[in-house]
Amino acid sequence: MRLIFVAFCIALAAPLALAAPAINPKQVSEATIDFVLSGSLAVDGDIDSANLTLYVPQDGVTSFQVTGADGWSYITDAYGNRLLLLEWNKPSGTEQYRAAITVHNRAQYLSAGKPLADAPQYLRENGQVEFTDELREMAYPYERTLEKAAELTELVHAYITYDLSLVGQLKPSGWVYENRRGVCVEYANMLSSLLKLSGIPTRYVVGYAYSSVQEKLIGHTWVEVLAADGSWISLDPTWLQTGYLDATHIKTAVREDANQSELLNYRGRGSIDWQRNEDRITLSDYTLENITTIALQTKKLAIGEEGFVKAHVSTGTLTMVHLNITSCIRNDGSPMLTIQEPVRTYWGASQDVYWFFETTRLKDGFSYTCPVTVYDQTGSTETVNVEISGTRRPSSVDIEGPETVSINERFTLTAHAGESFLFYAPAFGLRESAGWPLQIGKPGTYTFYLYADGALAKKTVTVQSRKAFSLSIAVPANATVGSNFTALVTVTNLLSEAQTATLATAFEGTEYEKTVMLGPSGQHQQSYTFTPSAAGRAKVSATVYGDTVTSYSASITVYDIEQPRGPLDSILDTLGSIFRAIAGFISSLLQ
Repeated sequence: MRLIFVAFCIALAAPLALAAPAINPKQVSEATIDFVLSGSLAVDGDIDSANLTLYVPQDGVTSFQVTGADGWSYITDAYGNRLLLLEWNKPSGTEQYRAAITVHNRAQYLSAGKPLADAPQYLRENGQVEFTDELREMAYPYERTLEKAAELTELVHAYITYDLSLVGQLKPSGWVYENRRGVCVEYANMLSSLLKLSGIPTRYVVGYAYSSVQEKLIGHTWVEVLAADGSWISLDPTWLQTGYLDATHIKTAVREDANQSELLNYRGRGSIDWQRNEDRITLSDYTLENITTIALQTKKLAIGEEGFVKAHVSTGTLTMVHLNITSCIRNDGSPMLTIQEPVRTYWGASQDVYWFFETTRLKDGFSYTCPVTVYDQTGSTETVNVEISGTRRPSSVDIEGPETVSINERFTLTAHAGESFLFYAPAFGLRESAGWPLQIGKPGTYTFYLYADGALAKKTVTVQSRKAFSLSIAVPANATVGSNFTALVTVTNLLSEAQTATLATAFEGTEYEKTVMLGPSGQHQQSYTFTPSAAGRAKVSATVYGDTVTSYSASITVYDIEQPRGPLDSILDTLGSIFRAIAGFISSLLQ
C-alpha cells in the first residue's frame, strides 16, 4: 500500500481556449461562458483508489455536469478556493473524465472609493514578488490609498510590453523591471511588488479573461487589493482595468502567487499516468455596454489662433479612464490640428478634460471645418467640429514660475492673461485664479497650460528627488521697446557643502553664462540689463547647472511706446522689484 502525490502546475498565461468572436472585452457587462475540463487516467497495476482535484470557476456557476468518475464533491484549499474533487474506486485501464460547467458572470463596478486595509500577511515577498531598490524607487512616494493603487496599475501597464514568447515562464518582478516585457503573470508580479512596497495588501487572482491581443478567452492572472471593509478590489494591469472589471474575467482561485496546482492522489500497487486535455472555453453569449459617456465643447477660431476641446467624461463606476483625441487629416495624411498630449489617463468616475491645439499650416482666405474625435478604451466615442475662418493674431499669454522644484517644495505658478482664461494641468485639473500654489510629492514632469482669447502658453515643471539650488528672477512689470530694464537673478545653494555652478540667463535669444562659487547655504545675485525689441509678453529665463539642474522664468509686458507714467509709478516699480527679490530669497530659505 502506498500513497503518491503528483502535482500538475497550470501556467494560466498560456492560451487554453477556443476562439471566440472578436470583441472589445471592456464593453462586456454580462457574459455566459461554457467550460469543458477533461482528461484521462491510464492505470498500470492494482490501484485501490484515486482522486483528482481541479480548480473550477468560483462564482456564477449555473450548471455543472461531471461524467467518468465514480463520485465527485467540492473541497476547499488553504486560501478558501473551491475545488472539484473527482474520485475513483478500483480504477483500471483508462479512465476518462469530463466536467462541463456553465458560468453567467457580470462585470464588477465600484461606486465609490474605499480606504484600504492594513494587513501585513498580504505584504510579503515570494518567489515572484521581489522588493528591489529599483522597485522601491519606482513605487515612491508610498501611499496606502486606492488612488495610488490605480496609478501604479497604469504605470505598470505603460511600462511593460506584451510579449507572448514569455507565456508560462513566470518571470519575477525584478526581471520584469529590467526587461520591461511579459504577459499577464509578469504584469501582475511587477504590480504586486509596487503595491506591497506601498503598504497596500495584495493577492493574486488566477482564472480566465478575453484577450484583445489573441481575440479569444485565455488563462489570465490579475490582482486584488484589500479594502478596510474586508472587500477585495480588482486591478488588471495587463488590460488596464481598475475598480471596473469586465464580465469575461472568470476567477478560479485567489493565491499569494500565480501558481495554481492541481493534484492527483492514488493508493495501491502500481502507477497512474494523468493526461490533462486542453480546456475548451466558449463565450456563448454576452451583452455589450459603454460605461463611459463623453460630451464635447469647443469654440470657433480664426487662423493664427490656438483652440481647445473640452470633454466632460462620466462613467457609471470608479475606474481608470483612458482617453485619446484625434484630429481630422489633410490630403497628405498629416493632422490638421496639432493637439498637445492627445492621450490622457485619469482615475475617477467623472471629470472635465481639456486638450489644447494649434491651427498649423492653414491658408489665409479659406474656411475650415475639422472633425475632432475623442474616444476611450471601452469603445465610447464623440465627435465635435472645429470651425476655423478669418485671420487673427491674438495677444500673448505666459505662465511665470519655476521649471524645476524638489519633492514637496512649495511654489507658485502665476498666469499672465486677461480676465477670462483657462489655467489647466492634466494632473491637477482646472485652476480658477491666476496664482496656483503647488506642492507636488511625486517625482516626474508635469505640464501646465494657460489659454486666453486664442492664445496658448505651455509650461513644464520637473519635480526632482534631490534639488541642489533654488532660483528666482525679479523683473519690472512693464518695459518699452528699445528701452533698458534690469533683471535680478538670485541663486541659493540648498546644500550644506560648497558647490560650483553655471548660471545661464536668456532673453529674446541673447544668452549669458557665468560660473559661480557658492559656499554652504550661500547665495549669489546677478544683475542683467536687457533691451526688448518687440512688443508683447516677453520672458527672462535662467538655469543653474551643477549636480542637479534648476530652472525659472519670469514674464514682463513690453509696450511699443512708453506708457504715461508719474513719479508714483517709478517708485512702485522699484519697490516691486525689491519685494520680488526678497520673496525669492525667503522662498529659498523655506524649501
